[in-house]
Amino acid sequence: MPVDSLVSGCVAGDHRCQRELFKRYRRKVLSLVSRSLGPGFDIDDVLQQVFIRVFKSLGSFQELSSLDTWVYRITVKVCTDQLRRKYRKRRLDIVSD
Repeated sequence: MPVDSLVSGCVAGDHRCQRELFKRYRRKVLSLVSRSLGPGFDIDDVLQQVFIRVFKSLGSFQELSSLDTWVYRITVKVCTDQLRRKYRKRRLDIVSD
């Protein structure tokens, strides 16, 4: 299925297109999340957060870059958010001790 059809189908709420997009990008996202975060994170939870953000944001995808690049950037942002949360929590734990 072409990317533009896949994106427009997902935006329209077509569950087949959403499943296809998930299947197409799942391994790439999992690999990036695993490499970026390492142990100590619930990788499946982060994967879910990435795809929630992808599906919520697809309406704003303008094809200025490839869908691969766009999904990659969302994945990096979610991973960065996770690392910040963990760092903040660790700092709060140290300060409260």
